[in-house]
Formats: sequence, structure tokens, C-alpha cells
Amino acid sequence: MIFERGKRRKNGFDTPYSWEQILTLFFYFLSTFTNYAIIISSCGEYLICIVTLNTIFVAIVLSNWYFVSSVNPEIQGNEDSHNHLSQWCWTVQRCNSFCIDCNKTIYKIDHHCNFLNTCIGEKNYLYFLFLLIFTDLQMFYHLSIIISFSMDNIKYMHLVR
Repeated sequence: MIFERGKRRKNGFDTPYSWEQILTLFFYFLSTFTNYAIIISSCGEYLICIVTLNTIFVAIVLSNWYFVSSVNPEIQGNEDSHNHLSQWCWTVQRCNSFCIDCNKTIYKIDHHCNFLNTCIGEKNYLYFLFLLIFTDLQMFYHLSIIISFSMDNIKYMHLVR
């Protein structure tokens, strides 16, 4: 990621975008639309229930992705001195860390996520956790639909001949 000296990124939607972020979004939407195509072509009587459940997963994942990426995890001005939690930190370095990619100091940083193009800290960690949980649930849901679709095709393949 090429960074302009002195420019401070506010959140994951600010430029420059990482190639990981672009690929993640591309493959997420590709897999989601592919799954919708499989659902619509094969689910018959349970179509409304399955499409509704899939749409709920997509809405939850995209909303958590939006919240993680739009929250600015940076310490604003003198915010750390007014935070009552900072008295529990042994050293400033233990709680605060400077992110080279974002060019800012993050309170209770976990890591810089290239896939979301933002730092994960105290302000957006809960959204990040929900994003991981619901993305995994959606992935397993997609997998179960694909396996079910494949098993149905294998079961009825001998009838085609």
C-alpha cells in the first residue's frame, strides 16, 4: 500500500485501498451471488425460507463490515487522558500503538486488517468479532447448500442417461 506522507486515513473507506480489501469484496459478492443462483435453481418449495435466511446473513455481514470499516479507531486529541480505562494500563505503549498503514495511534490495538483496510482496536473490535462470526456462519450455510445441491444432482444423475 502506497501512503502519502502526512496523510492520515480516517477509516477503511479512505484511500489508498489495499488489494486484499478489493479481492475480499470481489470474492464475497461473487460467492454470495453464486449461492443465490444455486438456491434459486434448486430449492423448490423451501425457496422463500432459504433466500430469506441467506439475505439475513448477507445483511448482517455487510452491516458489520460497514461498521468495522467506518469507525475511526484513532485516539482523538487528548482522549486517552480523559479515558478512565487508561489508568489500568501499565505503560502507554501497552495500550496505544501507532499504525504505519493508517498513520495514527490506536487505543488497545489488536491488529491492522488488510482485508478491511483499517485497524482493529477497542472502538471497532466488537463489530469485527461479529463480522467474523457471521461470515463463518454464512460460509457454512453456503457450504451446506452447495453440498445439498451436489448430492441431489449426484442422486438423480443416473436417471438422465
